[in-house]
Amino acid sequence: MNSLTSENTLVAKLSAVPAADLSTLATMIDSGPLLPGFVWIKTTVAWEATRRAGNAGPFPRHQIQPNSISDAITAIWNLSAQFRGDIKDAQMSPIVELLNCAVANLRARSEEDALHAAFRTARLRV
Repeated sequence: MNSLTSENTLVAKLSAVPAADLSTLATMIDSGPLLPGFVWIKTTVAWEATRRAGNAGPFPRHQIQPNSISDAITAIWNLSAQFRGDIKDAQMSPIVELLNCAVANLRARSEEDALHAAFRTARLRV
């Protein structure tokens, strides 16, 4: 999955989250510790609220340092678990789908960054 596809999927998942749930997610992030990934999720939630009001700019790319990606993935996955606990009938809530998609987005970005770094290193050796 390339980053554009991943971002488009993430935007679609954001769009599917009801406004009240989006607010709940933002409140949970605000009330917790400032963990890697939470600032990005908070920024995407704020971006979605702005988009719904008709004023959104470009989608926010994460600014998570490569050495913090795995911590960000863990933090977002653990946040998702708080919402998974309330699910009945094996149907995922829009927030769980959003957070799972955010994890996939970070993984895709991490893989792309690693490939680009390997390519740059290989070019330097030639």
